[in-house]
Amino acid sequence: MKRPVGVTVLAVLSIAFGTVVGSIGVVLVVWGALISRGSVDSWGLNKFFTAGGVIIAIICFLIAMTYAVIGRGLLKLQNWARIISIVFAGFGLLSSPLTLMNFAHNIRPLLIVRFATGVVIDIWVLIYLFRPHVRQAFGADGF
Repeated sequence: MKRPVGVTVLAVLSIAFGTVVGSIGVVLVVWGALISRGSVDSWGLNKFFTAGGVIIAIICFLIAMTYAVIGRGLLKLQNWARIISIVFAGFGLLSSPLTLMNFAHNIRPLLIVRFATGVVIDIWVLIYLFRPHVRQAFGADGF
C-alpha cells in the first residue's frame, strides 16, 4: 500500500526534530571544549561546566537518534514506529497542561499559544495515527 502523505509529514518532522536536537548536542560539545580551554578558573568550575555540557550533549544525541529511528520507521511503514509516535503524542498531550501549570505564576499570551498549539498537534497526531487507512498502511489490525 502507498504511504499516506500525513505519515510522510510526521516522518520528516521527526527526522528534522532529531537533527535539531543533535545539532544542539554538537553545540554543547563545542561549548564544553571552549570552556575547558578557557582561562584557569580559581574555583575549578570549568570542569563542571564541561562535564555538564557533555552529559546534556549525550542526552541530546540519544534523543536525536531516537527521533531519527522513529522517522525512518515511519517512512518504512513499520508499525512499531506508529505505536511509539502514539505513545510520544500521548505523553506530550498529558504533559502540556502540567507544564503550563508550572508557568502559572508568569503566564504570557505566547506561552499559552505555544502550549495550545502543542496540544492541538498531539491530538491531531493521535487521531491521524488511529485512522483506518493509516492503520491499514502500517498493517496494524488492532491498536
